[in-house]
Amino acid sequence: MFGFFKKDRGQQKSGGQAPKPAPAADPKPAPEPAKPAPEGTGIDLEKLRYICGKLAEIVLKQINESDNELGPQSCCCIIPGTENDMYLQTRYIRGRDTQVSVGVVRVGTDAMKMSILFHGEIGEVKEYLASPELPDRMLKVTLQLSESVDKYWQG
Repeated sequence: MFGFFKKDRGQQKSGGQAPKPAPAADPKPAPEPAKPAPEGTGIDLEKLRYICGKLAEIVLKQINESDNELGPQSCCCIIPGTENDMYLQTRYIRGRDTQVSVGVVRVGTDAMKMSILFHGEIGEVKEYLASPELPDRMLKVTLQLSESVDKYWQG
């Protein structure tokens, strides 16, 4: 899914000679370059955005397959390029409301920074988890929380 650059083996064997001319231009437009990671981090934003979308899919699937759709449901993953884990979770809060939150914790510790993303009736929560805007929102919040967790453990 996420490719890595490979060295041209022909150039390695040739002892540094000039590379072969490039083949004719492909008519497809070049992909846009990945957005730079926040300064001082090794976070791949496109990869993290993808992970955010997958976590939302998993939690939505858990809700749909659960005997108690009101929760709690959760899923976690390592934030690539950091020492932190991120959590997406739902939990029943009151009345008929369920809350969706994202949290970040340093691996091996017990201090979590959290942000509530949404709360509403379970049907609204399902729509929210399936929305195409959620990965971008989760990405933004996760980056802020991860930075906060890093500062906490550095100071």
